[in-house]
Amino acid sequence: MLADAGAQVRVRDLVALDCIGRDDRDRIGSLVVAALPSARKEMELSAGAAADLVRRRAPGLGALARDPAAMLRLRAADIVPVASSQPRGCGTVTRAIAVGEMIRATDVDWDACDGAHARAQAFLDSRYGLAMAASTIRPGDTLAPGFRGRLVSIRAGERVRVVFKVGPVRVEREAVAVRPARIGQAVTVRDADGGVFAVNPGDFEHGAELQQ
Repeated sequence: MLADAGAQVRVRDLVALDCIGRDDRDRIGSLVVAALPSARKEMELSAGAAADLVRRRAPGLGALARDPAAMLRLRAADIVPVASSQPRGCGTVTRAIAVGEMIRATDVDWDACDGAHARAQAFLDSRYGLAMAASTIRPGDTLAPGFRGRLVSIRAGERVRVVFKVGPVRVEREAVAVRPARIGQAVTVRDADGGVFAVNPGDFEHGAELQQ
């Protein structure tokens, strides 16, 4: 999934990077491997060709598919203005957000927006339906109200504390999110034993102290 026609194809568009540490995932995922022709909305390439493109920029990544002949389709996503024609209810972005970075719920102040500042661009990624910056977003830029429920609250690789309650007994277990989630959404985690499972909102804790 790409930002727009003629957009650059990046590593994150071709391969899931959930198994890579957050810092490396952002850096590797943003590497450009190709460009979608400006006159086209879609393009197809084999999984083998996609793997070759990725290896040129990130040699450490293994094969992307067991069947190199399998076909992948890349579709251009429609750019959505971060500030729409309805400034009421917009949010003010509080920090700089790089191109392709997911916009966090904590990055936006919904109580301090007058709609008079610069209008950045964002889009919803096809994999998770979460808002991502289509261009560099600066502090003070405005965010349209339609994105409010599409902001990431937990990124893949962040630690959470899973809480199990059985009557008066409270059991806690630390785990790591394996994919991003927004506020009010269940989060899929991996615990220390390697088990992967979904945890409902209210059954886990997440905060800065857990990321240290």
